[in-house]
Amino acid sequence: MIKTSLFTFALLAISVPVSAQTLQGPESVEYDHRTGRTYISNKNANPRQILGRAANGDLDVFAEFSGGQPHGLRIAGDVLYVATGNTVRGFQLAGASAIPVIAIPGAQFLNGMATDGHERLWVSDFSTARIHAIDLSEPTPVVTTLVAAVGFTPNGVDYDARNNRLLVAGWGGNAKIAEVPLDTGVISILQTTSLGNLDGIARDCAGNVYVSSWGSGSLQRFDVPLFATPPVPVLTSLAQPSDIRFARHGGVITVPNFGSNTLSTYATDCLFGDSFQ
Repeated sequence: MIKTSLFTFALLAISVPVSAQTLQGPESVEYDHRTGRTYISNKNANPRQILGRAANGDLDVFAEFSGGQPHGLRIAGDVLYVATGNTVRGFQLAGASAIPVIAIPGAQFLNGMATDGHERLWVSDFSTARIHAIDLSEPTPVVTTLVAAVGFTPNGVDYDARNNRLLVAGWGGNAKIAEVPLDTGVISILQTTSLGNLDGIARDCAGNVYVSSWGSGSLQRFDVPLFATPPVPVLTSLAQPSDIRFARHGGVITVPNFGSNTLSTYATDCLFGDSFQ
């Protein structure tokens, strides 16, 4: 791996059992770089919950709702969006008031989510193997199907602005990593891995790609140039690591451990990453 930063941080792996509220099947995380707050989809809580985690580790309930279990989380503008069954729900970051539910026609199990941070969302459907696009720029969001047949079971998705594409992590044995150029919507396989059941996918400021694998209980890093060499396991002994997120400020990858109700973190070589896309 070629180091591009002036300073190198030591690797950091922390499992954090949080006591102020209870993590019950943490499935996805999202980081708000404006406030330093992390949001967590608390999948197994009833009623359904999204938790907020302060920089000091304290947890509180950000929002509660009924209906489908919460999965992928992403912030676009001033709203936190969450994939819930066959719909996408949104909550204002200031005050947590709910916005109208976005119905996804034909959806069954919406899971991974990506965003440009402003006007666009993309969400994978684990059951129908589709990827849907949501245009938030209209008063009523417009939903279209970006990929009608992924060709494998899609899970995590990540928006790569620099290359105008989505990266998609697949579920199953010898799990696949694919790309979807947003100008064509044509999916192509970048790598067939030796890993099993990929859940989350994220990039750091240098362009390295990270995936969480339930099969190996690990966080794996593909160094640039991508897929030229085997992945490097950077965190191991994880318990069903789920939908990961890279924090631009501080350069930390956060991993929710669905199987142990903890969060793990990995410190990349990134510093603040203000120009990260």
